[in-house]
Amino acid sequence: MESNHRPQHYQRCFLAPRRLTLARCPTSGAVPVPWRHAAGLRYTESDHARADAAGARVHLLDFSSDRPDPETHPKPTSYLEVGKAAELHLRYKCRIREPWYRVPFIRAGELMLSKRSHHYPRVVMNDAGVVTTDTIYRGTVRHEENSSGTQTTSRLASTTLLSAELEGRSFGGGVLELVPSEVARLLVLFIPGFGTELDRLDAVARAVGESQDLMDETDRLLMKADVGLNQVLMERLASAHRRYSAAGRGRQHQDRPGPARPRQPPDDAGHLRPGDRRG
Repeated sequence: MESNHRPQHYQRCFLAPRRLTLARCPTSGAVPVPWRHAAGLRYTESDHARADAAGARVHLLDFSSDRPDPETHPKPTSYLEVGKAAELHLRYKCRIREPWYRVPFIRAGELMLSKRSHHYPRVVMNDAGVVTTDTIYRGTVRHEENSSGTQTTSRLASTTLLSAELEGRSFGGGVLELVPSEVARLLVLFIPGFGTELDRLDAVARAVGESQDLMDETDRLLMKADVGLNQVLMERLASAHRRYSAAGRGRQHQDRPGPARPRQPPDDAGHLRPGDRRG
């Protein structure tokens, strides 16, 4: 899971440990947020602790309505004044809030999915219970037979990743973007018990990163599940995903970033149409 780069004004909402000490007081809380790159398929307390120790911005100040007014205390008042000096209180999202600095709906989800990805979208289990911004979707398992582990592992198959390339849209710099309606249309093979492979695939993800090896290992495990998926079919799906994915990243250094646009299906011969790319 890798979210897009946060604008500089947006980063002021997130605090590294040193800055947190300067702004925190008894009236404010600091809730954990994930660092922008999760190495595996689980974001654990150990992952968060490592990012925290490295000085990453992994804390969000929480001035919830059930806490005393932060403007009655010097540290948070001084911090809020920095935001006002940068005119953050005049920006739309802050301007429509009362007070302007209170972030609504601070809650964690069981699953996390980055809105934008470079290589491919990856669902990550939120073991650390961190909250997320709107650059990362949060999810909850609605059906008992599909555990969090099954939701996480099943979405790494060629079937789902090819579906993401077809449903998603181009974004500047070779980035694939998925909006909620597109996420809902992804084809996912939910195989009972497949969540037991989570630890294995998490280890692979941490060892190889977002590479073809992780998808290949997922496909191999799905074929072992004996649900009618054979090697020929999976190789064709993987090949199609590679073709679409390569088209998405191949021209990112030549094209200017532009507005999002829908993908185009291949022609009758299976070739990508001109303009079917990201960027």
